[in-house]
Amino acid sequence: METEHDPNTSNSVNSGDHVVSRHNAALGEKTDKYDIESPTQSEDDDKAHESALEEVSDDNDAQRKDGPEYEDKLEHDTEMVSEDELPPEGSKVPLDTEAVSDEELPGSATDMLETEAVSEDELPPEAKKKRVNHQMSDEKCEGGKQQDRSPSKNDGTSPPAKRKAADAKLQAKGKTLPELEKYWKVVKEDASDFTGWTYLLQYVDQENDVEAAREAYDTFLSHYPYCYGYWRKYADYEKRKGDRSKCEEVFERGLKAIPLSVDLWIHYLNYCKATYKDDEDHLRKQFERALETCGLEFRSDRLWESYIKWENEAKNVQNVCTIYDRLIATPTQGYTGHFENFQDFVMSNQPNKILTVDEFLTIRAEILQKLKQKTTQDMSSTAPTSSAPPGDESDEETEKSTSIADEETTLMREKIIAIRKKVFKSTVSCVLSRWNYEEGIKRPYFHVKPLERCQLNNWKDYLDYEVEQGDQQRTITLFERCLIACALYDEFWVKFVRYLESLPGDNTEKIRDVYQRACTIHHPKKPVLSLNWAIFEEGLGNIDGARKVLIRLEKEVPNLIHVASCRINLERRSGNLEEASRLYEHYISSAKNKAVSNTLSIKYARFCSKVLNDPDQGIEVLKRAIDRDKDNARLYLQVLDLILMKPQTDEAEFISVIDQFLERDSVELDFKVSFCQRKVEFLEDFGTDMKAVQEATSEYLAFLKQLKTRKRKQHEAEKAKQEDANKKKDSHGTNGQSAVQTMPPSGNSTSYSNSQSYNQSSYSQPPFNQYGQSDQNYNNYQNWGYSQPGYGNYNQGWGGYNYYS
Repeated sequence: METEHDPNTSNSVNSGDHVVSRHNAALGEKTDKYDIESPTQSEDDDKAHESALEEVSDDNDAQRKDGPEYEDKLEHDTEMVSEDELPPEGSKVPLDTEAVSDEELPGSATDMLETEAVSEDELPPEAKKKRVNHQMSDEKCEGGKQQDRSPSKNDGTSPPAKRKAADAKLQAKGKTLPELEKYWKVVKEDASDFTGWTYLLQYVDQENDVEAAREAYDTFLSHYPYCYGYWRKYADYEKRKGDRSKCEEVFERGLKAIPLSVDLWIHYLNYCKATYKDDEDHLRKQFERALETCGLEFRSDRLWESYIKWENEAKNVQNVCTIYDRLIATPTQGYTGHFENFQDFVMSNQPNKILTVDEFLTIRAEILQKLKQKTTQDMSSTAPTSSAPPGDESDEETEKSTSIADEETTLMREKIIAIRKKVFKSTVSCVLSRWNYEEGIKRPYFHVKPLERCQLNNWKDYLDYEVEQGDQQRTITLFERCLIACALYDEFWVKFVRYLESLPGDNTEKIRDVYQRACTIHHPKKPVLSLNWAIFEEGLGNIDGARKVLIRLEKEVPNLIHVASCRINLERRSGNLEEASRLYEHYISSAKNKAVSNTLSIKYARFCSKVLNDPDQGIEVLKRAIDRDKDNARLYLQVLDLILMKPQTDEAEFISVIDQFLERDSVELDFKVSFCQRKVEFLEDFGTDMKAVQEATSEYLAFLKQLKTRKRKQHEAEKAKQEDANKKKDSHGTNGQSAVQTMPPSGNSTSYSNSQSYNQSSYSQPPFNQYGQSDQNYNNYQNWGYSQPGYGNYNQGWGGYNYYS
């Protein structure tokens, strides 16, 4: 049952508060402002209101006691009953004022309490005068023009002129709702504050401002479309206001948003039965639509039963039999009761009334053949004993003929049930195989609270089982059920998309619908879903669609470099290179930190060199980046690479970039040594002046000596620090020595060894004429330059930007 999230039960307002609040409005009294934390609390203690409330309560008690159907009605869940399900005013039924809307009350009580659908022109002069006096308004009453009637409940409409006047007054009043802004402020600051939304909806539902209520409901349901109870409440609100077309529009929007809500379908069908009670074809069409959409839901029993009951009341027993045939073949929670009801239905109706002509004739021919064989055997084994004249045997023959007819009917009924029983056995097998999964579903409705891990695992196992069964329609229905309860878990949306992609045929629109619901409603800030959606659209050639998805994601999650990269690469793949360049410039200029700006600059430089075939532009891009971050070795290395990629290598430009970096005092010695080594290698391979090579080598040795000296000092400082620590430990009492002896070996020897090895292998300088052959780093021009700390990590993670996910 999808009842726990019903707004009629989720709030803490009691029935008495509702009645008092509405009666205050009817008497023209101004209700007190609601407190921000309890929007429905009333503080009016007027004695006239209390007496009116007691009269209504007495009337309701009398109806409860006098109603002949009192015992039966108590078994129903009044929260699932709309005003359309109630009997006429003549019938006495018990009322639950907390779960029953205004239209469900008897006529006299409704006339007294329902004022939200009545304009001021429709009130009696006395009531209108009270309202005007209380509100201290300067408006004057127009005597003799009031009408003492409410809008008709049969058609749900009111005269256009009157409705326009009422809307104008409501609009004027909407600007002065005292607490509206307070409630809106809460949900605008945090749209995920579900409790704040419920307070807002409670407030506007009690005020007489249609536009304010519509805005609140529409905004809330755009965030939480799976809250079926609020769709129902919204539709009832529009019905109370007398706008039938708007009411039906709300119903249609709700059924589209949550098509598997059995309760919402039943509420809608009850509305249709009350509104279109004479249009049997339209009603049957709506019932069929409901079964087609929601009939495979495991807990859809009440929907089937409602259809059967309606056809039964119209004496369309053949249609009832057809519905039972479909129901018996459908695994539902109440499968046993349905078959028992079907047997009772068959036994209480003539076979020729409930069967189609073809089926009736087929079954009857088979039964008559059996009866004929049985009669022949009886006649051959039993000789006639009567000696009366033929005319005197008429009564006996008539009785015998009647007996044969009764036997024929009985056999036909048994045959009808036997045929369906074969189908029922198959249904029982399907139900039993799913029963454990269904028992594990403790919360089939939507809620913002997290689900237990065991329920999530149960849904996953249930989906896997249904996929294995191979029934596509049932599997899709189960996925939709799962998404209602697990809407806030993105893995189920991804699982549904993967299943739809695995199906044969064209499922493009269905997949797009799933992505749209997931990315725009339930998970707008989850990049993975939106990026997968963009891949899907681009794969179909829908570049505009993919572009819109990425733009929307960027608005939801700004400053995400991966999204920026995806937008740029989308334009590049589609051939829109000018737009790709513009996006690079935009993201670089708007970057919030140097790391992002540098990464995008390097990507832009590569784009210029490889895609635009303009390495000079790429070098300019990197030089602008260097101006923003002058000590970033990664940017200098990229500039050097682009210079080497040019057809004609410019020696002076290459050396000037290295010298610019070496002149920076804030650059670490490690990087300076590496750049000097690269300078030496470049001059040896491409230089034209041997003197320049010697100078570069001397510069390299000088920086290397400084680095070795610094490393040695650091090592000595660490050694001295460790010795001091050991001395302090030796000075602690008599147990200090044993404590030192039992300690594990110190890291000094290892550290020292590593240091010695480091000095010997990395910084021992061979003679100049043997440099290229003895130093493994120097031997490979490409390797050493990219093995610097930080840059290697950049290379490893680079591939992550090539694809959306």
